[in-house]
Amino acid sequence: MNWKPEIDALIARQHENGGPFWSRSDGNIHSPAGFSTIDVMHTIGLLGGTAGDIPIVSDAVGFLETYQNNDGSFSYGKRKSKLPCVTANVLSVFGRLGVSQTDAADAAYAWLFPRQAADDGWRCATVKQGKSQEADASNPGTTMWVLDACCSGKTTRKRPQH
Repeated sequence: MNWKPEIDALIARQHENGGPFWSRSDGNIHSPAGFSTIDVMHTIGLLGGTAGDIPIVSDAVGFLETYQNNDGSFSYGKRKSKLPCVTANVLSVFGRLGVSQTDAADAAYAWLFPRQAADDGWRCATVKQGKSQEADASNPGTTMWVLDACCSGKTTRKRPQH
């Protein structure tokens, strides 16, 4: 099936949230949920669009890369948050859009893998679950984004040994 009309419709709405490439006017690339930079780029990738085929998507990938911190993690806004869920989500976007084999992606994977929790998942610490070890576990959503990033990017990266 040809999804070009749907991809074109999404691209036509790229300034709807007030900023470039579906971001908000304050620079946030993660909300509003469902129509943010990250979400729309996921959708374009799921519809078969790639950065190599669509110049505006390639530009949007470059825009996403400006949200990468020096340590390899990604932030969703101008303040330098370092959340595994955002980093994994961006890596998943890169994989879907065919740009997962880059220095930016390598740095993000290198930052993400050592943050694996003792229960073998990953956690986005925006939710304070508790102070005990039993309550301080990984999040299913964040873990799923990490797994999706590894699968969508068809990465050959291996988990570093600590």
